[in-house]
Amino acid sequence: MSEDQIVQRIYIKGELELISPLVIGSGEDDNSDIDVVRDWQGNPIIPGTSLAGAIRHNIIEHYVNGISVTDKIFGEHGKTSRISQLLFYDATMNGTANVLIRDGVHLDYDTRTVVDKKVDKFSKYDYEILEPGQKFIFRLEAVRRQNVETTQDELNDVVHAILHSLKNSEIAVGAKTRRGLGVVKLVSEQILLLDLTKSEDATKWLRFEWQTMAANKKLEDLKTGTLKPLNNKEHIQVEFNIPYSILIRHYNAEFKDVDSSHIQSMGQSVIPGTSWNGAVRHAVHQILLDLGVNDNRKVKEIEHDIFGYASERDEHSHASKLTVKESLIDGGKGLLKYTRNKVDRFTGGVAEGALFDEMPHYQGSVKLNIFLKLDDSEKDKWKIGLIKLALKDIGNGIQPVGGDANIGRGILEHKSDIFIDNNHLKALALKLKE
Repeated sequence: MSEDQIVQRIYIKGELELISPLVIGSGEDDNSDIDVVRDWQGNPIIPGTSLAGAIRHNIIEHYVNGISVTDKIFGEHGKTSRISQLLFYDATMNGTANVLIRDGVHLDYDTRTVVDKKVDKFSKYDYEILEPGQKFIFRLEAVRRQNVETTQDELNDVVHAILHSLKNSEIAVGAKTRRGLGVVKLVSEQILLLDLTKSEDATKWLRFEWQTMAANKKLEDLKTGTLKPLNNKEHIQVEFNIPYSILIRHYNAEFKDVDSSHIQSMGQSVIPGTSWNGAVRHAVHQILLDLGVNDNRKVKEIEHDIFGYASERDEHSHASKLTVKESLIDGGKGLLKYTRNKVDRFTGGVAEGALFDEMPHYQGSVKLNIFLKLDDSEKDKWKIGLIKLALKDIGNGIQPVGGDANIGRGILEHKSDIFIDNNHLKALALKLKE
């Protein structure tokens, strides 16, 4: 028997559904600053590389022995190079694509205004997204060879962890995943395990086709317990009322439409994770100043630690430890047209040609979900307190969310206490009177 002989194959086929909007940039800018990646027929896809990277990172973050396991099974390049035992196929569109364009801005945290283009040429940008509810065909192949150090139990458990995480919407792919985008859910799966040391399974492999694949295993059959879960994330949840109105702008291109309206997804008003993150970060910034942290470098150090930091010239760049989910606005009066005009400050009259209209969302309630990763559960508890103070400022109307805050938009009020729940254990309610 060859030392490199394949002794086991696992085929998985299923369907991935988008739970939140997805953006995977292609490097093209024909329709927006960031267009989604498409195949040669123009249909959006989720590249296998994006799936592999997101899934590998998820295992590293959620399991004690995640790094050593992923190095062995996902492969590595270096002094000890290993070929990957997992083959991720591009996830292809199952149905008609629904692509929209969203707007984004880079705000100055001191002035709450858009950063000057001289400082950041991408201070105002737009990007394509795929709307939630769309489905993709998911295919994964796991291969174990005779001479690898990975055991059959280890490989089976990693495949189980991947599918379990996908079924529970714990994996996000593409860009802005820490801001609630790209969450996918495995809504159906078929699993075929072939032991190629057996002649009947070897024959099945020779005749294998994805279209006629016949499952012989269930998900729980793969679980062996070799991966040890790592409980290092705090789930923070709070619900707010919108007593007045809120406006997170989507600019309309059609001449007959209003100039701007509150952003929507699947026909329902939403508050994107990017807007939540900006409000929480600005509140944290002000709280640190109020607490007497006058050293600007120390303030930025704390902000970068929690909210992440990116720079092409700085090796200390790292992802945000705060994941903020996109929120649907429930109820209220919905979008109502509101006409405004710009006043000439010199004459006190209406500026010529400066009449514009917008459609904010009026009233309703919204639930915010935040996940905070703690490197040390004891030493990093102060971060939970800091986020709690920021949420209190939002719920007390001190820190608005979205635009037009100068005319009273984006003011929220608490509808519930702040709940903190580690790994879905018994939740601890933090009373607002504390």
